[in-house]
Amino acid sequence: MKVLKKKSHWRYSKLVNLSVLFILLYTNINAQFINESFEKTVDLPANTEINLETRYDVHYKTWDKNQLKVIFNINFEAKNAKMIKPFYSRIENSVNQALDNINTGRIKIFIPYDVFMISNKTTIIQLLNNKDTYYFKSFHISMTVYAPKYNNLKLKTASASVRIEDLEANADINIVHQLDNDSLYIGKCKNLKLNAELCDNMEIGTVENAKITLQSSKLHNIGKIKNTLILNSEFSSFSVGSVINADVVLESSTLEIDKVQNMALDASFSQNIRIDDVVNLNIKKLNSSKIKNQKLSSLKVRFLDFSNLNLKEISTCAIEYSNSSKIYIDKINNIKIEDASFSSVKINELTKTLVCNSESGDIAVGKVSKDFKKIKVYGRFVNINMNLGSCSYKFSADLIYPNLVIERKRFKGHERLNMVFMVGKEPNSEVSFDCNNCKIRID
Repeated sequence: MKVLKKKSHWRYSKLVNLSVLFILLYTNINAQFINESFEKTVDLPANTEINLETRYDVHYKTWDKNQLKVIFNINFEAKNAKMIKPFYSRIENSVNQALDNINTGRIKIFIPYDVFMISNKTTIIQLLNNKDTYYFKSFHISMTVYAPKYNNLKLKTASASVRIEDLEANADINIVHQLDNDSLYIGKCKNLKLNAELCDNMEIGTVENAKITLQSSKLHNIGKIKNTLILNSEFSSFSVGSVINADVVLESSTLEIDKVQNMALDASFSQNIRIDDVVNLNIKKLNSSKIKNQKLSSLKVRFLDFSNLNLKEISTCAIEYSNSSKIYIDKINNIKIEDASFSSVKINELTKTLVCNSESGDIAVGKVSKDFKKIKVYGRFVNINMNLGSCSYKFSADLIYPNLVIERKRFKGHERLNMVFMVGKEPNSEVSFDCNNCKIRID
């Protein structure tokens, strides 16, 4: 019995192995693989712009030759030859026709089909003209382009990965709708014009000047912009290492800049704006937005509305109008706010001058340098707290319905109070309040 059982098990295993082998042979016989390349090289007239329009992955390389070389790669696998041959024929005709016309610098390869991804293992292709449908196990089309490094590039693509190596010329890139594995990488170029929509994976090395428009996109990093950046961003994320001049418009966007010399900013509904090191910052409008900064020389603000300024160290600040906003400054030399309605102004350390006109807000100064020059506040219904420590100064006040605490004395209940007196010895500084219904405390 044991021998018969062993023999039966051997026959069963042999039958299973033969069945698996038959299935593999059947699959390989009926499967159809295509791995083809189309290639063409042409001479180019000097200064010819490379105009590339495609929706396939592109690797753009530059060389010293005054020639344009295009390699078009096709890799896919279908279930049988009947399914793949008509589709491959259509690709072959389209590619050959496009390559015949590249001597003008224009590369436009478009195969009329739609792609429907239903899983990681199956791709459905449907031709646009006759609606024929094809099923592929794997499907990938890409192109490699070699072009003169000093020729300008104009590229328009969708749902594709683009990699551009070092380019010693201008680049005009229009890219739409990146899929999960798609990306854009540019090593370097001179002047960059980039329009991106629905693109989540973009990175750029070094450019001289950049004009960038982002819509629902993420540009993770630009290493360096040598001169000027013009950025218009909606529902997007943008990061740059260093730039000289920047003109930025944001709506519902995220911005990170490590270092910039001169910057103009207009932002709405942008809660994450980080600018680490800036010399001159001009905020045209900040609406429902938040800025965080580490080092700033000069700040000019035209309009703050329901916004938050968080500044580390700054030399000079001038704000024309602030409404329902929060302003926090760790250390500042000089600050002037013409109108701070319903706003909070908090300064940890003031070294020289504070001039502020406020209504229904809060003003707080944690520490004042001994050699400060002037503090002057005009206010209505404002809470004011200042720590002047051992500073010497001339104090003057014109107060209506005051609530004042100074020199450990409280002045309250007067309809109007005018006072002038000296604090300390030989004061060269001035503290002045012209307030109505304000609560003032000076320690």
